[in-house]
Amino acid sequence: MIPRPVSDLDGLGPVVHGGINRGKLDSMGLGVDDILDFSVSINPLPPHEDVLKASRSAELDIYPDRSAWELRERLSDLHGVDSPRVLVTNGASQAIWLVSMAYLRSGRKTSVVVPAYGEYIQAASALGASVSRWDFGDLMTGDSSGFSRSLHDRIRIEPPEVLWICSPNNPTGYALSRSQIESILDICKVGPTMVVLDEAYRNFMEDPPDLEDLLDTGRLLILRSMTKDYGLPGVRLGYVLGSSDSISAMEKVQPDWSVGAQAQAVGVALLQNREYYERQWELLRIEKKRLSDGLKRIGVTVISGEGNFLLCCHRRWSELKTYLWNKRIQLRDCGSFGLKNYFRIGIKTVDMDDMLLKEISSFLLGEEALG
Repeated sequence: MIPRPVSDLDGLGPVVHGGINRGKLDSMGLGVDDILDFSVSINPLPPHEDVLKASRSAELDIYPDRSAWELRERLSDLHGVDSPRVLVTNGASQAIWLVSMAYLRSGRKTSVVVPAYGEYIQAASALGASVSRWDFGDLMTGDSSGFSRSLHDRIRIEPPEVLWICSPNNPTGYALSRSQIESILDICKVGPTMVVLDEAYRNFMEDPPDLEDLLDTGRLLILRSMTKDYGLPGVRLGYVLGSSDSISAMEKVQPDWSVGAQAQAVGVALLQNREYYERQWELLRIEKKRLSDGLKRIGVTVISGEGNFLLCCHRRWSELKTYLWNKRIQLRDCGSFGLKNYFRIGIKTVDMDDMLLKEISSFLLGEEALG
């Protein structure tokens, strides 16, 4: 008899992400530089020179600090929390798996507010947890006034051990206010439920809520990415804020040396030059508004939201997708989120965004001419 993997993995496929499929490009005789990729939502502006220097000068001939102590201390200072409430991770994705390993197993229930990043369901399912998808797509893409009431009702009826919420939401851009988060935490006393708030796109917000004091409830974990906002997805870096007990539990299941020396050095340099990046985030918010206005003028429906991306809708998205790919432009098809005819556009530089506007306009004007 051949040994078999655990049955919890049966039926799990790869999580759908944005980004370029290098194997597909290679089969077409194309390289990464041949594609204008709007399917990922990362800061497109250049890194600070100190960050590049840190990357090049990292000590690669010795093991990295297992606890990422210096970076952990700087994050502690940034957020005004004790360092035992901070855990540095190999990207926000590792943080998701660490939460699942610490809080989920067969027999435990978890709920995901969807549409959302697919890794929450993947990690929870792999651990054998019972997963419920709470679909709030209509509320997040339309009239959101009933969001909190509907979510409260779901929590009361079927309280999960872990509730996953992304704010700003990917892909809708819907962002929770502090008062909404406070009310969710209050409702979650009945579970008790651990609320996992993924704030990967937080730094792109104009006025994000301060939530660190809510960690004292013991029912909140905050996930942060340092790749999207700082524009360095090749350096896998993220962190978790939580109670010291929660962080201690996740440390027990985090593999040693998860965060390499280069990532730690880069992370410290990023925080030392945070003002440089804050100016970039402001420029990207301005560019997002300009791109949004341009898309609306040519007949594309744009969903209002936060984050370094735009969720858009057009009845001929399938044809537009093919048209743009033939122009070597890639957007993020949101069909995998359950959103038919929706697509997500990551904000780029002015020149790149103008190229996209030109091509979408050409497609739509051609449609009008035919009609």
